[in-house]
Amino acid sequence: MPNSKPVIATSAIIVFLGMWNQYLWPILVIQGQEYRPVIPGIQQFFGHTNSWGEIMAYATLITLPVLLVFIFFQRRIVESVVSSGIKG
Repeated sequence: MPNSKPVIATSAIIVFLGMWNQYLWPILVIQGQEYRPVIPGIQQFFGHTNSWGEIMAYATLITLPVLLVFIFFQRRIVESVVSSGIKG
């Protein structure tokens, strides 16, 4: 199990990104505006404002959870890269 921690960390990041970036399914299923996830919501946000400061603030809020997950698993990914280069 200790050797598989980097693989589990990498898989967790990939699965999280896949779920976070779902775009089409929530648009097809969700009927109300108040239940819409943040990723499809950015398209609607572009229609309401032309202020790039607000758009960049919204994009930053969307990026923060992905960045936090990567920072949390970063050590495991670096360990896998380092251990793959060691022979013996």
